[in-house]
Amino acid sequence: MTKRQHWVLLKLLPYVLISFLSAIVYWLLEIGLLGDNATYPYTNNIYNPGYSLIAVTSMAVLLGAVLGTIEETFFKAKFQSRSFFLKITLKTLIYISLLIFLLFVQSLILTAINMNKSVFDAMPVNTVLVFFTNLTFLGVVVYISSMVGLGLLTSEIIDFLGIDVVSSFFTGKYNKSVIEERIFMFLDMKGSTTIAEQLGHEKHYEFINEYYGDMTNAIIETKGRIYQYVGDEIIISWNLEDGLKNANCINCFFLIKKALQIKKNTYEEKYGVSPAFKAALHYGKVTRGQVGLIKKELLFTGDVLNTTARIQSLCKELNADFLVSDTLRKLLPNSEFDFNNKGAFSLRGRKKEEILLEILPK
Repeated sequence: MTKRQHWVLLKLLPYVLISFLSAIVYWLLEIGLLGDNATYPYTNNIYNPGYSLIAVTSMAVLLGAVLGTIEETFFKAKFQSRSFFLKITLKTLIYISLLIFLLFVQSLILTAINMNKSVFDAMPVNTVLVFFTNLTFLGVVVYISSMVGLGLLTSEIIDFLGIDVVSSFFTGKYNKSVIEERIFMFLDMKGSTTIAEQLGHEKHYEFINEYYGDMTNAIIETKGRIYQYVGDEIIISWNLEDGLKNANCINCFFLIKKALQIKKNTYEEKYGVSPAFKAALHYGKVTRGQVGLIKKELLFTGDVLNTTARIQSLCKELNADFLVSDTLRKLLPNSEFDFNNKGAFSLRGRKKEEILLEILPK
């Protein structure tokens, strides 16, 4: 399984979990409403709580996985430019139409089995139609619609805040500050001021948005996490193990570079310019915790962030696109990269000099 596939599976989890929990609630309501009845009203199908639990939860998990797959691989990109309310409403209507069709097929199959008839026989078809044209089914549709809407809302929140922030909110991991060792990459666009003036603020926004979007696969493939967007600068972070494994923190830079190179002609045709960037890598201990009252945020604090920013600011002076501190380089495994020693530098705010190296592919 690729890291991209693993990421997609992780994104599917909320859809499956919400569908499963919704099915359990539906099953409990069903037990409460039907009580000791041996059959379902209107259809007269045999009612068995145990059989119903298996049928309802298995169907819910399957539908949640299907819905999540369609959403993450197709609809999310198609509706990206729509307003929040409009895209939630439109997608809910589309998914409900699909779910009603699938529920009809499932009900027809189960009814035909119970009646020992073919699914094409008039008796099971008419029985299912009676239920689907009844107010009881309307209540089921409203319930399912609310659950689909909740799933879509959860997905939008995860995309907006980031999966790390949302998961830590539910687990309470960072309610108290935690000390971690992390790798940071500060990646900054070259000539951003000139590009902004050339494009104008509206076109520049589109340019930046596409630029960040084209970085996504590289960050996912190397197990990075986006910490912050700061104008045309992006801060990417790894826990120490993930960042060092297979030199992920270095590979991320070159995968982004490759992705942008592939789209170079597209950028130039659309905007008249293609993006280039410079970056720096460093690692150290940081304190991570939840801050704020009326607006909460997960914040990293520590010297490593300031140091990485200052290393990145030296890229232009040293005529280098990619710099790494010797502190981090000593931890990196042997790889397909060359390290060109640029010398020792006194970084503002630090007494100890830091040896900096340019990273180049062999």
